Amino acid sequence: MTDNFVFDNAQVISKNATMKGEIKRIEVALIGEPVEQDVIDNIKSKMKLNDRLDRC
Repeated sequence: MTDNFVFDNAQVISKNATMKGEIKRIEVALIGEPVEQDVIDNIKSKMKLNDRLDRC
């Protein structure tokens, strides 16, 4: 998860991954410049393909 949340102009100040049944949730708090929507969409698509998320 950490590899996906590296940004040029923003810093992660907290993150949390939870799983309730089939529902998986990742919460990330940033400080700095806003992250572009295409970057967010790219992260979401990477996370969907990442089977390590099944073990959070």
